[in-house]
Amino acid sequence: MNLVDVITYEFECPSCREVKDGLLYTPCSHPVCDACRKKLFHEFGEPVKCPQCKKELRRKDYTLKSKVDTEFENEMQFRSLYKQE
Repeated sequence: MNLVDVITYEFECPSCREVKDGLLYTPCSHPVCDACRKKLFHEFGEPVKCPQCKKELRRKDYTLKSKVDTEFENEMQFRSLYKQE
């Protein structure tokens, strides 16, 4: 993976395909830029569906985190659930 691929992976909004700093992430780990998030809520109201997995979301569900942080948290949650079984 070259540097351009890494930057695109980390900073590209999958909805508008623009590379932006400070993407917002859903609890389901999907990124979206603030402009696309605002457009989604403006067009459809609340709740909306995640553009990628269709999970129901509210405005408060979006967080400003890196993709690595979000994926790490999801992995830790998965591991804690697995240990409880």
